[in-house]
Amino acid sequence: MRNLKFRCYVWGRDSDWEAICTDLDIAVQGRSLEITNELLDEAISGYLDEVVKLPVNEQYEFFNRRAPLLLRIRLRVNYYFFQILKKFRELPSSNFQSHFFPFQTIS
Repeated sequence: MRNLKFRCYVWGRDSDWEAICTDLDIAVQGRSLEITNELLDEAISGYLDEVVKLPVNEQYEFFNRRAPLLLRIRLRVNYYFFQILKKFRELPSSNFQSHFFPFQTIS
């Protein structure tokens, strides 16, 4: 077993939150940051649980299904933009998170 790191973005405010794992192209919505994180964890875990049931030679396609390039670029730019802004002024919660999930190495 080894750990893979999946890049995930979470953003929103009040009761309107969204999250996406750009490495697996999985997205969720929730009413709070905590609920949205839980939903994303459940979605990624459920997805990976199903993928590891596939024959090893078929798993690669499912571990390598990234979100469209323009979306990944836009989210990355937004993340860095907000990190710079946070240095100069107080901003509402906006998080960038990485999730770690164990799975068996694909041969």
